[in-house]
Amino acid sequence: NAKVAPRVIQGIGAANAMTADLADALKSQIYQCWSPPVGAPNAGDLVVDFDLSLNPDGTPGRATSDALSSGNPYTRAAAEAARRAIFQCQPYKLPADRYSQWREINPLRFDPRQMMNQ
Repeated sequence: NAKVAPRVIQGIGAANAMTADLADALKSQIYQCWSPPVGAPNAGDLVVDFDLSLNPDGTPGRATSDALSSGNPYTRAAAEAARRAIFQCQPYKLPADRYSQWREINPLRFDPRQMMNQ
């Protein structure tokens, strides 16, 4: 009874099929360190977007999100957990010859529902 869902990868390079592998590589490295908060009454409160810039050595240069100053405590906690994961898992192993495609990731979405394949 499996259903096919649309797959959208945003934010890396031209956001096309050629850069989708870079998005997957980066997300898999970050998600290993990510522990999203639990217990939010609305799962949508835990979805946060980051604007991320990376240095050529794979370390984060900037990681910002409006969710870090959210009035919703669940959203703020989710953003803080995502930010910790971004800095905890560095440096990222991405192909140096494709740096122009992964130096800016806007947005990098953290969605616990995707993590659980829901």
